Amino acid sequence: MSFSSRVIGIDFGNDKTRVSLMSPEQRMPDIVRNDFSLESTPSVVAFDDERRYVGEEGLSKVTSRPKWAANFLRKLFSPGATSESLSLGYKMTSTDTQLPSVDTPKGKFSIPQLLSMLFNTVINYARKMDDAKKEELPGSVTVAVPKGASDEAIQMVISALRIIGLDEANINVATEGQAAAQCYRGVRHEVLPKELTEEVKPIAIVDVGSAFATVTIARISRSEVSILSESCIATGSSSLDYLIMNNIIDSIKSQSDKELFVPGTKPYARLLKESCKAKEVMSTMNNHTLHAEALTETLDLSTMNNHTLHAEALTETLDLSHKMTIDDIKKHAQPLINAVEQAIDEALKSANITAADLSEVEVIGGGWRTTCVQRFLKDKFSTDTLAVHLDPSQTVAQGCALIALRLDPLPEPETETETKKEETPEAENETPASVRNGVHYFKLNCDPLVPNPDKKIPDDELERMRGVEQELSLAEEKYNQRMTARNNLETYYLQLCNIAYSAKMSETQTEEIEALVREMDNWMLEQDDSEITVFTDKLVELKEKVTTKYPAINEYLKKQEEEEAAKEKQRQEQMKLAKETREPKTDPQRIKAAQERKDQGIVLFKAENYIDAVTRFVQALTHLKDIYDLENADIKEKRNTLALSCHLNIASSSLKLKKWSHCEKNCTQAIDYDPKSAKAYFRRGQARRQLNEFETSRADLTLALELSGGDSAIKKELDLLQKSETAQLK
Repeated sequence: MSFSSRVIGIDFGNDKTRVSLMSPEQRMPDIVRNDFSLESTPSVVAFDDERRYVGEEGLSKVTSRPKWAANFLRKLFSPGATSESLSLGYKMTSTDTQLPSVDTPKGKFSIPQLLSMLFNTVINYARKMDDAKKEELPGSVTVAVPKGASDEAIQMVISALRIIGLDEANINVATEGQAAAQCYRGVRHEVLPKELTEEVKPIAIVDVGSAFATVTIARISRSEVSILSESCIATGSSSLDYLIMNNIIDSIKSQSDKELFVPGTKPYARLLKESCKAKEVMSTMNNHTLHAEALTETLDLSTMNNHTLHAEALTETLDLSHKMTIDDIKKHAQPLINAVEQAIDEALKSANITAADLSEVEVIGGGWRTTCVQRFLKDKFSTDTLAVHLDPSQTVAQGCALIALRLDPLPEPETETETKKEETPEAENETPASVRNGVHYFKLNCDPLVPNPDKKIPDDELERMRGVEQELSLAEEKYNQRMTARNNLETYYLQLCNIAYSAKMSETQTEEIEALVREMDNWMLEQDDSEITVFTDKLVELKEKVTTKYPAINEYLKKQEEEEAAKEKQRQEQMKLAKETREPKTDPQRIKAAQERKDQGIVLFKAENYIDAVTRFVQALTHLKDIYDLENADIKEKRNTLALSCHLNIASSSLKLKKWSHCEKNCTQAIDYDPKSAKAYFRRGQARRQLNEFETSRADLTLALELSGGDSAIKKELDLLQKSETAQLK
């Protein structure tokens, strides 16, 4: 690996996959955002008869076409994994080499192949962030797996990365606890003791993830990380979602002998999604009612009790709502709490210490936010405060990148003075790309994961998988080119009517344009199987016809192209300036850079340039993610205030762009910074209304109204919500 190569860390989660990217001279890794400006990508690979869908594209298939969506791939690492734990619909089989595989509309794919599709997608996001050529591969990659993952599972992860072209020597697999401990040292470096003496007390890192509960006990200093123990139990916060859902199903079953929610069906998938949201709502409310009426449109309700009924009549006889209280959540969460307690007890026993020996308890993962889980952890460790120095969702990805960096064969510093010099911000500014940041020189004491060579997938089988991947990629490239050609033609002729109105063409010419558009609509209906050239040739023909016969349209389009060219030129100049500008090296510099990007975004937002505005807000967040001295109260307050503002602005821009899901996610992130942000609840309520998630929308808007003191705009939104609910029930 070249000294200047960037390395990648992958947190392959049950629901989401996160990626971090760093070069040797960096202080901490950057979190990679995907094409939707999100810091995580759904761990989903889906198929239909035409193509595959990975990440965000595949997410919609989980509820709309669950039998086409292979998700929860990471549960394969659990003992006794079955097709039910792997996906919502696929049947798990075996290949000729006995690899677990799934049957899809595009054929049979082994788990390493599915993983390679996901990994290739997220690594491509990192390539874009690094401005690298698409064919270039990262220097080294580390992927986190649960403690106790089988030899087969580890080799499948390695094989997945080999399928997409990585050299086996540059692939590393680490446990999540190892990654978390590395990240803790990186983030807390400035306040840690210099040497790992006997006086340094151990810490506990409790990771309550979606599929696993992991507890790591470690002693950490600036110069050394010593992992004393790590325990992992295959029960995570998603178990709470299933218990809530099964309770609802049992309630409905008590009223009917018909099986309404069957695993692998659309109603089942949608109910699981609603159950997850109900859990989130209950983290801030004492009671909640989950309504299942909206699911009736996906149910087969025609033969209930041997009698033909219409769905409307059935909803009058069945109570499809489910009332929950905080006590219900406590009851449902008990298996999760038991798993976390088991992991804690095993880790403490293996480290030969008690909870009283710990200096602090750091919590990561999404599951710890559940109120009853928080209360349990505080009681278990006899503490009033749980430490949250690390970003709960980014820790493992960043830790993996730090581990990947250790594969870099850069020499150790020769003297203590040299190390100190590299650690100072002034020296860091002058650090060349071939020198590792001094922070990253330290000793690591842990049991490494050594892949079992007996479980290695044969080279000829890997070569076959690479061939399949190449065929899929070529087919997808052709499909995308065809869809682009079709969309270009469609976009051109569909805008002609609006141009005719804007250019104030004569009534006769306007009618001719309208007739031309209708003619093109009919022609497009007959082109389902047409080749790319059919659409490109038709576009050329149409443009020649319009240009010749309607000069006003030609002038309008020419002016539009000039305006777009000017915008693109300005965008390129800004990008060039950003590249030429030295990256901020200190926290105050990062705060200043983030403020500048945010201000630029606001100017663009006011100019109704929402897409570029989002880019600026995302750039601001990227600078804020690099801040590491959160012990400084002033720095932390400025970071949080700016991050809150950026997420709210992204949410507002997403509303303008009608990207409801992106608005919802950014509002949720804003609420993490300020649980009393009326704007965040208001905008999330607006987005959820557009997503037809009326119950959670009402909860958000009601809370926003309370926090704002009765804002009139929120009242209007509640009126719109009522109308939307009424319209859906008709």
